[in-house]
Amino acid sequence: MADDLEKVLPNIGASGQKAVRTAADRKAPATMLKRRMTHDTNSGTKESGKPKLVPLAKGEGAPGSRLKPLPKPSPKVENETHPAPLEPPAPAAVSVQAGSNWPIIRNLIVIAVLVPIIIFTWGLYQDKQARIEREREAKEMEEKNAEIERRAKIEQTKRDKEKKARLAEEKKAREAQVEKERLRLLAIENARTPMDRLAEYRTALFNGRRDRFPDNTIDRNSHFLLFVNTPMTWTKASEFAEMHGAHLATPSAQAEIDLLSKDISDLELLRVWIGGGAQGKRGWTWVTGEDWKFKDPGTTLGPYASLSSSGVIRARPNSEKNPFVIQWSKDGQNSGALASQLERLVPTLDSPSPNWPPGTVAHENRHFLLVQKPVSWNEADLISGSADGHLAVISKPLEGSFLQKFFDSALLLEQSVWLGGRKKDDTWYWSNGEPWTKASWAPNSPDGGPSARALRYLKSSAGVGWDDASPKAGEANGFIIEWSSDGKGASAVTKDNPSAATGQLAKLRGIGRRLVTKEVADYNKYLVGNRDFFVSDVDTWFKTLSINNRIDYEIPYQSLEEKLPENGDLSGKINISEFPAQVLQDLERARGRQARKKKTFDTKLESLRQSYLMKLLKLRQTFEDGGLEPQLESVDREINGVGQDAAAFRSHFGV
Repeated sequence: MADDLEKVLPNIGASGQKAVRTAADRKAPATMLKRRMTHDTNSGTKESGKPKLVPLAKGEGAPGSRLKPLPKPSPKVENETHPAPLEPPAPAAVSVQAGSNWPIIRNLIVIAVLVPIIIFTWGLYQDKQARIEREREAKEMEEKNAEIERRAKIEQTKRDKEKKARLAEEKKAREAQVEKERLRLLAIENARTPMDRLAEYRTALFNGRRDRFPDNTIDRNSHFLLFVNTPMTWTKASEFAEMHGAHLATPSAQAEIDLLSKDISDLELLRVWIGGGAQGKRGWTWVTGEDWKFKDPGTTLGPYASLSSSGVIRARPNSEKNPFVIQWSKDGQNSGALASQLERLVPTLDSPSPNWPPGTVAHENRHFLLVQKPVSWNEADLISGSADGHLAVISKPLEGSFLQKFFDSALLLEQSVWLGGRKKDDTWYWSNGEPWTKASWAPNSPDGGPSARALRYLKSSAGVGWDDASPKAGEANGFIIEWSSDGKGASAVTKDNPSAATGQLAKLRGIGRRLVTKEVADYNKYLVGNRDFFVSDVDTWFKTLSINNRIDYEIPYQSLEEKLPENGDLSGKINISEFPAQVLQDLERARGRQARKKKTFDTKLESLRQSYLMKLLKLRQTFEDGGLEPQLESVDREINGVGQDAAAFRSHFGV
């Protein structure tokens, strides 16, 4: 502390010096300091006349004093002339007696002043050091946080890079998978034959679509043609064509014959089936109802038309298999379908020359038409009844011989067709009321099974003849329709036979119901098919998208079918706004097709209503002529129930 005080004590006094004793000085005996007033000999300076502290003479001061003596004046140089110094006045001497308290008091005052200053200064110093430490710690923390943030950014960048690389790899893998699938589908598509494509487009073509066809389809002015190289019988080829919304080709002009025969020659074919056939004894016609303008080929070899590569039309038997040509009308209609042929026939049945369908054969006053459709016995009976005919009834020996000869040339081995016989309990009967006389059973027939309640004609390797079978679909390859008056006398409506009247009305009503039910079922089937065509259009659109667009539309594409009505009716509100305009246009086209089909459907129902009403009126006249008043009331109720439009007619039968 003494050293520190020694550094900070100021010089006190303007005319002298203050001596401060240390602890060592205080241990010595008290001494007396003398202060004298001295005058500088150089009176011209600024310091002249100021008092100065001078050291005591040796022996006067206290030993160990820390006051330095003043420098001694330089010795006088000889011969140096100076003005004579004035004799200074005697200095006044101040003496401090030993044992005085002044130094202690002085020191205590100094200490009292310095201690607060030192404490304050020390506090400032510590505050400064604390501030510096805080700033240092804050800086270190900031640097540490910055380093953590920098490392976090590096790690995040690394993760982002890895994620980006992973996503790129996943995208690449997806694209590779999509491309692999595309190539697989493309390979399948390229490997598909025209028959494969025809099978794919079958439902669309049947429902009148004409925008997609198999390869090698020939585009004519008003129709399309396709050669089918798979050999079939004429009736089977006709049925195949109808399943695809077409009919066998009808080259009704010589120019068309020439073009078609050239195509046959180019394909190195011998002959093909075309859509012409005999009308019993009346001549030949086309399945579309057009007039036959060529030479009549006769029926010696068969009632079905074939065209050779040389352009000659010849008659061939149905047991012969040939390639064939099918034809689609560009307006989407199929005037060569069996239903269309029968519709054209019914109004002409009472005329001298009915418009018999091609392939009709005649025996005496009976006409027969072989239809190659594997339907049930009930549906075969319905189709026959709707054409004012019935399933063939073989009640006379000559009729049986004629049909056996016809079947031998028309059926293949192990083929069969429905006849008009049914079994109730253990008794067989003919559906048109003719008496059951003698059966011509095939070998090993009948087998008498509990479900074998329908009659068919069977051509097998064991022999030919009648056979009992289940009436369900698939048990026969087709059926044969008969138009004759054989059964009319057996079920004459008179007062003595009122049950015949009741039976005729019930049968007519049953035919009407089944016809309406079939038309409704066909229309509902069309709705589902039309919906599926729209989905097929979307499938085609989706397959043509780029990989990126395909990924964008993947979710709405997969959920499309869930948004479409299960019954296929597209007339209601369907929300597919997430699709592009092309898909929306496909939907509108599908709706347009449905609207056209609905119009056709209503027209058919109205036609059925008119036909049904005419038959009811005819039956009423028969009842009236027979004097059957109770049955007349039943007919009148049925006439009133038919209603005035197609909707009422459909409602009448509850379908």
